[in-house]
Amino acid sequence: MKYTVLVVEDEYEQRRAVIERVNWEAAGFEVVGEAENGVEALDIIETLEPDLILTDIKMPMISGLELAKRVRELRPATQMVILSGYDSFEYAREAINYNIISYLLKPISSDELSRELFTIKKRMDEKLGSVIARPESDTEKQLHRMKINTFLLPLMLGSNEEQPDERELARRAEELGIIKENTKPHYCVLVSKFKNNGVSYTGKEHTDFLDAVLNKYFYAVSFTVYGRAVTLIVYDNEGDISSVLDLPLKEVVQTAKKMLLQTCTIGISREFSELSGCSAAYFQAVTARRYTKDGAGEVRF
Repeated sequence: MKYTVLVVEDEYEQRRAVIERVNWEAAGFEVVGEAENGVEALDIIETLEPDLILTDIKMPMISGLELAKRVRELRPATQMVILSGYDSFEYAREAINYNIISYLLKPISSDELSRELFTIKKRMDEKLGSVIARPESDTEKQLHRMKINTFLLPLMLGSNEEQPDERELARRAEELGIIKENTKPHYCVLVSKFKNNGVSYTGKEHTDFLDAVLNKYFYAVSFTVYGRAVTLIVYDNEGDISSVLDLPLKEVVQTAKKMLLQTCTIGISREFSELSGCSAAYFQAVTARRYTKDGAGEVRF
């Protein structure tokens, strides 16, 4: 897989040297754009959608770390490489929070950077490849997943059978590992559909993909219902649901486009605090995804 790159450097000659003298193609990269500062970079990343941004840490207007922070808010699937003259633990520790996949010390020659790109490419392959579904070989995990699906499906579809009371639902969810003991979790439901060249198809590989991305942020479990991927989100922190989900769902949409070559639209329910509210939340999410007018974006409330 080839990754696209945006190079950000305020000194023109150094920027051109990085673009022209580094052997990007050999390592599996293609430079698709350049910017002379972080502000310009932020203006063009939504258009270029780079997989990787290489930036100097010290620039006018905003620093490389501030750029990385803002890029993570806009494109959480984009990785960052920082070039820095600061051999500081504090800088390196802060870098961990902002999708910075490599922190390189200057001066660094074109040959050294060319060699380093192979390591960066391997890290990106591993990181992005981890969201691609692989066959589950652990029988015990398969059975546990089936138990979770069997528990949640009637709750989502509003089974005609009489449901246990809320205390019993919470006990069962705790037993299955959906919620933690002595916590007051918040829930919401997502309904997602994937399309390839206008053809809609959503299968197990998509539910595995959703869980792989979303479980980095909070507990999530997905399964298919009537050709849709349905996800129960469980989180502890209070706050506006759109703020809680903003970064994770951006990463879902962007990574689906890059790794699956598919578009993904997601409907989101209101937040709720009792598992008996799953059915109403499921239909809220279906309605949000289906009936929101075109142009509303991939993530729909």
